[in-house]
Amino acid sequence: MSFQSKIQEFAPALFGGRNRPHGREVLTLRPVRHPSVQWELVGDDQFAVLTVQRRTDLLTDLVAKIFRLPSVRKIELTDEISSYVWTCCDGNHSVADIAGDISRRYKLNKRQSEVSVLTFLKTLQAKQLIGVPSDQAKSFRQPNVKRDEKSVLTKVASKEGGYYAARKRSRKSTK
Repeated sequence: MSFQSKIQEFAPALFGGRNRPHGREVLTLRPVRHPSVQWELVGDDQFAVLTVQRRTDLLTDLVAKIFRLPSVRKIELTDEISSYVWTCCDGNHSVADIAGDISRRYKLNKRQSEVSVLTFLKTLQAKQLIGVPSDQAKSFRQPNVKRDEKSVLTKVASKEGGYYAARKRSRKSTK
């Protein structure tokens, strides 16, 4: 598998960029690990250790040589929950599934587990260790009807006495 096909398969659009999901749509995403990240479970507690290779291009190699940066970076996930979330980032589990499993396993309420999982996934995405498959990211590019309706109402509202008045008139006209 070529590097370009790996990049096309992996789109880091979980929490940012122009394909950004809104609201509860984030819970439907199925995060995947970056293909270049090697990992293993170690110890009796099965904690994950990630091995990330440094990029190899001319500028990065020059900076690494000047500052004596290592070619490999190791990240240890020394928390049971973070290790479990990492192992679930295989493209088969949605964010809601992962949060539900953590909620049952550690006896947290649904909101607590969702917040902790989303925060950890956002951290992993910021470090470009996980992302969303490109087919899921494309689904968020399509315009949402409510957003388009709101923008039309806002344009009308500026002419006809405010947003809420225009919204009220549009509701009456549809009845």
